[in-house]
Amino acid sequence: MTDRPDGTPGIILALQSFNQDLTHNPHIHALATEGLVCSDDIFLPVPTIDALLLEHAFRRRVFNLLIRHHKITSELVEAMHSWKHSGFSVHTAVRVLPEEPKTAERVLRYLLRPPVANARTRTRDASKIEIIYTDTLHDSPQVLILDPLDFLARATSHIPHPRQHQLRYYGAYAPRARSARRKRLTADSEHAPNQQPPRDDSPAARARRLSWAKLLRRVLEIEPLACPTCPGKLRILSFITDHAVVDHIITHLRRTRPGLFPPARGSPAPAPTETTICRADADGFIYAQDFPPDE
Repeated sequence: MTDRPDGTPGIILALQSFNQDLTHNPHIHALATEGLVCSDDIFLPVPTIDALLLEHAFRRRVFNLLIRHHKITSELVEAMHSWKHSGFSVHTAVRVLPEEPKTAERVLRYLLRPPVANARTRTRDASKIEIIYTDTLHDSPQVLILDPLDFLARATSHIPHPRQHQLRYYGAYAPRARSARRKRLTADSEHAPNQQPPRDDSPAARARRLSWAKLLRRVLEIEPLACPTCPGKLRILSFITDHAVVDHIITHLRRTRPGLFPPARGSPAPAPTETTICRADADGFIYAQDFPPDE
């Protein structure tokens, strides 16, 4: 409990529907702050998080949602409360400290993992697909062999519906809260125009300020600064905004390196002057007949 009712946690939820063997297993991966973020940007840490309390609260919310939408009955809910394993579990053993950016990146990658991983999928005799997964009961690797169509059926069953977001932000990480924080910081800077906000040079802040090349390397697994003609790396010399200078450089490159730019495409072909209509004769054979345009 806290005496700051304006405090709220920051939560990122990733909705998942699959196991490693692509079977259906709905669950949620959550990245939450271990404390509350107040309206004045003060962070209040909490000493501990009760996993059992979270499990009971989550189970109650899910049951109420299903009852409200007439998916299950209250009698079934009462029966499920008496089960030894209710089907709900909460795991809160993974913690990420501010000075552990590599751990945070690893957790986020797991948070956003796709149903199919290249490292766990391989082909067999060009007619079978093998999926390597971990058996949770024996904690040992297992191999599942599927036909290509069965593999596609399992994989495509986890494609979300259109406009159904699988990554959601709540609390202090919600778009509304972040927008209010930006407006508040802008208003503070307008009241003190001559004061520059202090620069955060902590290791965590420097890790967040990644260059565009590092971001492309992480996402696309390519080296965007690799020189195409030598083993060296490309570097930015200057930013040119003068159109005449840009045109002069492009003209020079087109003349000295003809393969650098693809040839320009011409205008689309004009519309045909005749109309082609498919007709069927008495025997059912389909043929095309051209008709001149209407005058």
